[in-house]
Amino acid sequence: MDSDPGRLSQWEFRVSCQELIRHSDVIGDGWAWRGGDEEGFLAKTRWEEVNPCDEASQLSMAAVALSQSLRFDHHVVYSASFAVPVLYTAACRQDGSPLSLEELRSRIPKSLRDSVTDSLTPQT
Repeated sequence: MDSDPGRLSQWEFRVSCQELIRHSDVIGDGWAWRGGDEEGFLAKTRWEEVNPCDEASQLSMAAVALSQSLRFDHHVVYSASFAVPVLYTAACRQDGSPLSLEELRSRIPKSLRDSVTDSLTPQT
């Protein structure tokens, strides 16, 4: 392993991803490797059903009416600049319309919200 704590070589990233995929295959949670061997990344797509009664306090009823399903695409890529993995998440409704930043924040568990939401940024 690298001697610099908190940093990974690209090789270490790929080995760790292979381990995660093996575990994911056992538990069936859907992580997979995409792209080439050298420049690939981890990917997972997750669908979440929205219950309008539960969501009324967090999302406007108009937004809930657009769709009853939300799609979350998660990609973990290796940043050669910083020698760390980076998580990217995109979220949209079943019709393809994106969730607003506030809607996405509201989906993060309360126990993680403070530590995660400062790093959320909209795609430009």
